[in-house]
Amino acid sequence: MRGSSLATRLFFSATAWLVVILAVTGFILSSVYRDATERAFDRRLNLYLRTLIAEVATPDEPPDRQFQSLGEPLFELPLSGWYWQITRTDTEKAETRASRSLWDKKLPRLEENGAELTPAGIRLGYVDGPEGQNLRVVDAAIMPDCIRANTNVTTMMIGERIADFIRQGR
Repeated sequence: MRGSSLATRLFFSATAWLVVILAVTGFILSSVYRDATERAFDRRLNLYLRTLIAEVATPDEPPDRQFQSLGEPLFELPLSGWYWQITRTDTEKAETRASRSLWDKKLPRLEENGAELTPAGIRLGYVDGPEGQNLRVVDAAIMPDCIRANTNVTTMMIGERIADFIRQGR
């Protein structure tokens, strides 16, 4: 085959088109997979969030009471990258409960990092985790200061609201 023959040009043209089509297809499939994975992860976070809020909903619980298992063993494994932390500020002394995976560390609050408060009253952003991981964080004061009735309905409403924020990716 000569360098300028029709067969050579067709071969290189077909090869170039094949590379372009494979690259575009790979990008599209990667985007679809990433979106599906994020949606599944957000549904999972929604379940964990509801469970944690239900655990905190009873104000008369002793602070040393252990939380029920969330069904994810990584919340129990020290420094696994799966963390939760709740700071209760409606008592005389701020009380913090956290997953065992945090070990003896604490997660920084977004307020301390200068994150802006959204119109919905929450802060969203990223912080460095205990092992230097980049963690997605939702930071919010979720309980009104003066509730004069049973807190269960308020807690369920708050859980739904935060779950909607997580689903929407705000």
